[in-house]
Amino acid sequence: MEKKLQNPGVVFALALLCCALWGSAFPCVKIGYEWLAIEGAGSQILFAGYRFFLAGIFTFLIGSFLEKRWLMIRRSSVLPVFGQGMLQTFIQYICFYIGLAPVSYTHLTLPTIA
Repeated sequence: MEKKLQNPGVVFALALLCCALWGSAFPCVKIGYEWLAIEGAGSQILFAGYRFFLAGIFTFLIGSFLEKRWLMIRRSSVLPVFGQGMLQTFIQYICFYIGLAPVSYTHLTLPTIA
């Protein structure tokens, strides 16, 4: 696996995949707001929580599948992992979701030069 990750073609393809996934977050969140009639900061944070909870489960399952064993966290790592999660994910995405709410879906498309 490590040799594959050193191949420039694989690195390029994975970078494109990451860019596509990150870039799709904005329109997908806005579509989710419309489909689920989400209004208000509380509902937006709850929606974000659902997304990240599912992402965590998928990450755990994929990691366990790749390692061919159930992944376990060491007791000594719980506090640093929790702190990193709170700092990077919770606070960052509260700002992301609340800031994204007033932006219309059409403003999320690529700008055109007039």
